[in-house]
Amino acid sequence: MLVKATTAFAAEVCMAEGETREIPEGKLLSGLLSCGYVKPVKGKAKEAKTDEAERGND
Repeated sequence: MLVKATTAFAAEVCMAEGETREIPEGKLLSGLLSCGYVKPVKGKAKEAKTDEAERGND
């Protein structure tokens, strides 16, 4: 499920406030949702650019 962090946290997954990430369904996601650390986001996760792509050194 695509989720957005409402606060920064570190556990099995670490996220910064406002970060969006795909987290698989299961205990981890359920716990993060129930604590309010993440909220569901509609849409698909965007692929992050690699350092090489950002520098243009393909």
